Amino acid sequence: MSGGAGGEWVRFEERAQQLEGLRATNFHRSVTAALDRLLSAAPPGTALEVGCGPGALLMAWGKRGRPACGLDGARAMARLAHANSGCPVVLADAARLPFASKSLALVAGMFHFQLMPDPRGALEESRRVLVPGGWIGLAVQHPQWTEEQARRLAHETEESPEAEEWLAACARRSRRSTRYTEAELSSLLVSAGFDRVRILAWPPGTVILAVAVNPAP
Repeated sequence: MSGGAGGEWVRFEERAQQLEGLRATNFHRSVTAALDRLLSAAPPGTALEVGCGPGALLMAWGKRGRPACGLDGARAMARLAHANSGCPVVLADAARLPFASKSLALVAGMFHFQLMPDPRGALEESRRVLVPGGWIGLAVQHPQWTEEQARRLAHETEESPEAEEWLAACARRSRRSTRYTEAELSSLLVSAGFDRVRILAWPPGTVILAVAVNPAP
C-alpha cells in the first residue's frame, strides 16, 4: 500500500497500525478476495505484493501455498506484513524493484498504484521482473468514489464506526494520488507492453480491479 514517493513512505510509516485496522474491515477483505480470485489462474511461481502494507495478498497466497514475497517503502509496514504473513518483505521503492528480470510469475498491489509518480514507468518495471506469460494485478480507487459513497458502503457491509471513518478517509482524494478510469488504466497497461487486459469495477464506482499478462516474445 505504501510504495510511492518518499513523502508517502513517511506518512505510511506513521500509520502502520491504523492501516492494519483498515485491512480488517469487511470492505478490504472483500476487495482482497475479489482480486485474489481474478489472479487464481496466474502461472505457478513466486508472487510479489508491491506496496504490500499489512500484507493482505501475501496472506491470501500463503493459504494456497504459493511462494511469495512483499515490498514496501515504509519499514513499519514491511515489519507488519512479515509478521502477518511469515513471507520475506523487502524495504524498497516500487519504482525500482530489487529483483532480477524475468524472475517472478505474478506482481500485484492493492491501492499503491495511484501513488506512483510515474505510472507507466512503474508498470514497465513490473513487466521487467515478470516471466513471459506472467501476470500483473492491481486494485485502485475509482475516480467516482466519494466520502458519501464510502459511508453508505460501510453501512451496507455492516462495518464498525471506526471502520466507517477509515473508509471515509480513504475515499477523500489525496493531493499525491491519481485516480484512473477503467479506460485510462487499461490504456496504461497496454502502453507498458501488457496484453489480455481485464478490467472490473468492484464494487461499482468504488474500486477498479485490473489483471493483465506479460506477453511471450
